[in-house]
Amino acid sequence: MNLNLEISEVINIRNWNRNMLNSYWLIILTSTMAKAIYLLNSNQTEWSSFVVGMIHPLTEIIIILIITELLNFRLRQFNEYAIIICGTLIVATIFYYHPNTPALYNASFLPILISVFYYKVRMVLFSFTTMIIVTFLLFFINLNNGDYNVLLIKLITTISILVCGTVICLGIMHRGIELVERLRSTMESRQELLVQNIIMDRLSKIDPLTELYNHMTFHEYLARLTEQSDKFGFSLQLAVLDIDSFKKVNDTYGHRAGDAVLKRIAQSLQQNVQANDFVARYGGEEFVILFSEKNLDDVYQILEQIRIQITAIHHPELGSEIVTISIGLTEYKRRTNKEVVFQLADEALYAAKKSGKNRILIKTEADNLSM
Repeated sequence: MNLNLEISEVINIRNWNRNMLNSYWLIILTSTMAKAIYLLNSNQTEWSSFVVGMIHPLTEIIIILIITELLNFRLRQFNEYAIIICGTLIVATIFYYHPNTPALYNASFLPILISVFYYKVRMVLFSFTTMIIVTFLLFFINLNNGDYNVLLIKLITTISILVCGTVICLGIMHRGIELVERLRSTMESRQELLVQNIIMDRLSKIDPLTELYNHMTFHEYLARLTEQSDKFGFSLQLAVLDIDSFKKVNDTYGHRAGDAVLKRIAQSLQQNVQANDFVARYGGEEFVILFSEKNLDDVYQILEQIRIQITAIHHPELGSEIVTISIGLTEYKRRTNKEVVFQLADEALYAAKKSGKNRILIKTEADNLSM
């Protein structure tokens, strides 16, 4: 999971690097067009002014961008630092060739603004530091060619813009981090609540000993299946199984031994049914199975296989003795009450117990009608 997050972060950074470079190209394109229109419509249309005012800085900026493109393509890491240095050099080039254009000094904020998109404090501080260094270098370079007081005012103005911009950016990032942490905390709380609800839902539906569905879930499922059977006409059978003489097992060997027997029988039931069949522990030593989309003979064969398999299990807790089960089976008929279906299966189980145990008896609604 951490590896996937790291890969995702790398991909996102590369995407952001590409977006930043595209932004640089777009800014240069639009500013060049604006500058060209201005120069062509001004009184200073001499070639020397055009070269100094536009061709030289544009050439240098394009070279800077090409080098940054190559670094972004070649480097596996630290690409974002190259992007910020690129922005700083672009601003420095503009300042160098146009020192007397006050409006351009607002562009000093560009590298810091770009660094915010990476959402890393160190990137903002790195951008601020590089711009401070460039600002002082330009101040000393222009010191011999301009008025000291004017240059000093420009220096103070630029530094003020950088400091204020950095503070604002860090404040925005801090607020963003607070919102992200609050969102993360909320999501974690919701996730914990969801997990708790799932656990509680499972506990309410699953028998903790056998890990089969409990009797409440069985009745819900029986009601749903009978409705579906009425609507779509698929076959539905119900079997009620009971361990023979289980009270004697508990009285003789203890409840822990009885629990071990219940677990093994539950496992045997699960192993012999299909995915669309439903197995539940109804209570005590009694189990139920709902079969769907099978005929009665096939269900009888499955139950007979279960009965034989359970009879062959030797339980160490009982001194390697075996236990047997009795099974009552019935088939659901359309428009029949689900309580009637369970009653028929339960009566079949009672008859199986009464007639000698360890056997399967079938009782249908037709048997009741014939009586």
